[in-house]
Amino acid sequence: MSKSKKGGQFERELCKALSLWWSYNKRDDIFWRTAGSGARATVRRKQGKQTADAAADMMACHETGKPLTKTCLFEMKRGYSSKQKIVKNKKTKKLSIKKVAYGLEVLSILDKQPKHKDPILLEWWGKLEKERMSTGRKFGFIIFRRDAKEACITMSYKAFKTLVDRNGKFDGRIISVLFPKQEKISSLVILKLDDFLNWCKPTCFLDLPRQIKRR
Repeated sequence: MSKSKKGGQFERELCKALSLWWSYNKRDDIFWRTAGSGARATVRRKQGKQTADAAADMMACHETGKPLTKTCLFEMKRGYSSKQKIVKNKKTKKLSIKKVAYGLEVLSILDKQPKHKDPILLEWWGKLEKERMSTGRKFGFIIFRRDAKEACITMSYKAFKTLVDRNGKFDGRIISVLFPKQEKISSLVILKLDDFLNWCKPTCFLDLPRQIKRR
């Protein structure tokens, strides 16, 4: 299956899962993929035009889901495992396996050298933050699943702290990645998606729109 087909299928599965979570297992059609993964909204925004509820990868196609999508942006990513290739040493003629891409690995964020390209998770987060700020959303989330791995959700520490205040202590596994002061991002928190959905109550998002500073 091609990368684009994998991504499309993953987005559809997530939209159904988030619909069931949001409706307490009553409906699976509250959220769906945005057209072109939000590309239309991006083009129109460059023209100074707004596009209702069509940013990032998920939109509300039922009125009950709009409190979430008007408050939060969701990006969905599938795949991105580290790639390897067989290389031959020019001097010894021996073959060896070499990683040719970081893939989606948390340690690659910590290991990044100053002159190297940012790891892919930071690239995604930077783009999401720009879109979040330009659309006036309060929080952004990246949901990803590597090949043969479980789905995870990434958020800012600020978002995680807000959700803890509203839902109580999180008992699942937490990966918190901290960054030095010169980085634009202070910290990210990564949780297993299933743990997040079992812990986080949909009602905790209902009054967040009142906290957004409208432009």
